[in-house]
Amino acid sequence: DTDCAEPQIAARLQADGFTHLLVADSWQRTWLRQHPLLAGVRPEAQFNAADVLSLDPHAPIYTRGMTGFFAREHDERTTWRWMGDNASWLIVTSTPWPHVSLRLDLRAFHIIRPMKVQLDDGQTHQLDVDPEVRTYIVGPFALGAGSHRLTFHSIVPANEADAVLGNGDLRLLSMAVGPWEWITR
Repeated sequence: DTDCAEPQIAARLQADGFTHLLVADSWQRTWLRQHPLLAGVRPEAQFNAADVLSLDPHAPIYTRGMTGFFAREHDERTTWRWMGDNASWLIVTSTPWPHVSLRLDLRAFHIIRPMKVQLDDGQTHQLDVDPEVRTYIVGPFALGAGSHRLTFHSIVPANEADAVLGNGDLRLLSMAVGPWEWITR
């Protein structure tokens, strides 16, 4: 099941040999109609049951996989995925980048939370993430060609949503990760 609203999904799909994306009637279809550049897609055809989008990636680094995140959520302006204490991305680039940074929207659950971001087993950066959505820059990192593991660790343990909000949500939440992009120099 592909997360069609993932930022820059086109780069990952193109690396897998795809040229187009077929999106059935869902909130993701509406989202992609309104925000095609965020995903790196271009509308080609719209039908009653689905849209056809061509892939137009402009990201030299893409996210191959994610672990430790809950399903994507959305409102009319943006999308995000909550994480517990730990999560990671498998990122891929075909060329080395000696100086890259990650720009991403983050929101801490309930309180300010320090978060460590680490590339592979080396470079670590720490952020203090606010409960209001803000854009953060993480890096710079030096990326060699190939695959890399980017890990996210909330230093303050995740809280059960229901214990804070009284909403019946039993998930342990620490941070919400929204749209992102890689900045290369």
